[in-house]
This record gives sequence, structure tokens and C-alpha cells, in this order.
Amino acid sequence: MGFSRRWRYQRCAVFALMMAVTAASAGVQTVKTGVASPQGDSELGNIELLRERAIRNAMELALAEVRGTTVSAERSVTARSRSEVQVRDGRGTDDVGQDIRQGNRALVRTEGHVRVLEILNEWEEDGRYYVTVRLDVLDAAEANKQLGAGFYWQRIGKPGVSVLLKTTQGQHASNTDPYTLRYIRDVLGKNGIPTPHHAERGARYVVEVTQEVNTRFFQRFATYAADCRISYRVIDRQTQQSLVEDRKSYGPQGGFSDDAVAHDCLAQITPGLSAQLVRALASVFNDQWHQGDDFVLQIAELPGSQLPVAMETISQAFRLKEGRMDRYAEQVLAVTVRYQGDNTALLNAVMTAFDDAGHAVVPQHVEVNKIRFRWIARDDRRTSKWE
Repeated sequence: MGFSRRWRYQRCAVFALMMAVTAASAGVQTVKTGVASPQGDSELGNIELLRERAIRNAMELALAEVRGTTVSAERSVTARSRSEVQVRDGRGTDDVGQDIRQGNRALVRTEGHVRVLEILNEWEEDGRYYVTVRLDVLDAAEANKQLGAGFYWQRIGKPGVSVLLKTTQGQHASNTDPYTLRYIRDVLGKNGIPTPHHAERGARYVVEVTQEVNTRFFQRFATYAADCRISYRVIDRQTQQSLVEDRKSYGPQGGFSDDAVAHDCLAQITPGLSAQLVRALASVFNDQWHQGDDFVLQIAELPGSQLPVAMETISQAFRLKEGRMDRYAEQVLAVTVRYQGDNTALLNAVMTAFDDAGHAVVPQHVEVNKIRFRWIARDDRRTSKWE
């Protein structure tokens, strides 16, 4: 079966880099042609899938050539378009071309970073699909300079982050915003991670900041001296685990006022600790992305004859790392999956997978880590609505 040069552009795969790297970056530009072959009869004619694989292949070749390493790129969100695209000479309409240039990006890996600057051509030949792209390649160090913690925070679904200040007596400072708390919140905000001014009960990640200041008065010299220490730890409320921690200390800091020496002492260590916290959160969010979260999926009114179809279709949802069947009883399938993203992204991915497979499910109930769908029989599709 040959490939059609005219198709409905409904789900153009896009790659996850939400912060653009400017042309003045230290990246190396190169042109590569990637190739992809259908893996089985079910993939014959699947332009989107083969096109994505070919782009990934080109990215891997570019990074291996420029940096001497390899990268495994992956798609992120699915962009939908209802317009029909006429392709001539490997190029689409102006609108679609703009979407491609803005949407196709690469995923940062430890070895390096690749982004697609322009799709130059794509064609089918001898049962294979080819895509020629112009790419920009950065090494890991340069890529990390251009990506902030906010990028990783957005990529895992913008979970709530709360910052709490504790005194040496273990009491939370809730009525006032001391210097340390204000500074840390400001730094996180500038790095794309908003935090509430008061404790957020629903926040998944809690940054517990503990500060200790000891001041002494030297009556003979009429001066004060202060020693201070600030520490933090990041807690994942969902798993009830402490993920990372760090601390800094300084002193003695001299002055003629106890408040002044305490503030000046804290000011010596707060900036450095705040910067370290930003890096730590970026690492936490990035690790969370690669590990994924556990979700429970349920499909009600699923006939037993369609059980294998449902299991296979769920496994095809993109960003889904792994899954297992928990039970099937009274026409309700329960599956636990590990997914890279939040519940909204998972819901869309599952519905898209069933739609691609020629079946349909509609959501009935959505919780933080649980989604319940209802199976739609083919004869009921025209009359069924979202519930």
C-alpha cells in the first residue's frame, strides 16, 4: 500500500521544547534526512507515525554527528487541525508550515539537545518514508543554560508548589513574609514557578525552609554579631517522600543592631541557596517526567470480546511507559498505567488512541490519578455525547 501525498492534518506530532533557543545560540546547524519503515500491516499508510519516526531518526543522526552521542526524542502534546492540507513538493500551506516550524521541537537528554528548525522535504520511496530537516544541535551544558526550572514544571502539568518557612522552634511563619521567604518566592517566580503567598493544601511539592539566627551582644564594643543557617528540603506530598535537601551557613556578621546583623547574615546565604533550590527543583521535575506517575484507568460497559482490543489500544497511548491489568468484572476494565504527564494529557492520549484504532470511549469521571471512561459501541457513535 502506497502513501498518500494528501492527508487530513489532524494530529501533527510535536516535540517538547517550550522555550525557543535563539539563532544566536552556540548550537551547530546541520541538515539530515531521516527514514522510517512500517512495522507491520497496521502501520501501513500511517503518515503521522512514520513521519515522526523519520524526524526522530534525523535528530539522532544529527546529534551523533555533531556531538558524538545519541539522543532518543519523543513527541509531546498532540496538536489538532481540522483543515485539509495539500502538499506539493514536500511543503504544505503557509499556515501548516508555520505550525511545523513552531511545533516541531526536540527533547532534552543528558547527551545533548536537538531542535527542528525547518522541514525541507518529505517523500515516500520503496515502502519507506523520508523526511529532510534542518536541525540545531546543542550540547547538554548549553541546553541546560537555556532551559529553566519552569520548563520542566510546565512539562509535568504545573503541579502546585508551596514554600513554608519554619523557625528553629518548628513553627510555620504564616502571618508575615520574612526576607528569606520573600526572596525564595521571588526567585522561583522569576524562574517560572509560581508559589502562593500562603500554604497551599493542594500543593504536590512543598519546600520546607528552616532558618536559624543566633545573635550576641558585645557590651564592651556596643556591637552585635550573628551566626545564621538556612536549610531546605523538597517534599513530594503524593509519595510522602523527601526528595532533596541542602543547607548553607554564615557568620559571624557584625553590626550595631540585632535586626540589622540578622538580616545581613541571611542576605549572605539566601541568594546562593535560592539558586541551588531552583536547580534542585528542575532536577526533581525532570526526574518526575521520566519516571511518570501512576494512574488508574477504568472503562465501563466494555464487552468481553473487546477486552484485548481495549488493552492493546491503551498501550498505544503516547507517553505511556507501562501498564498492567488489575481486573475485569461486570464489564468494567481496570488498568494501572504509568504515564508521563497529568490526568488531562492522559485523558486526551487515551481518547486519541481509541479514535486512531477506530473505536471510541468518553470520559465519565476524572480525578487526580483516576479516569473512568465508557465504551462506545460502533452503532451508538452518532447519538453518543460527552458525559
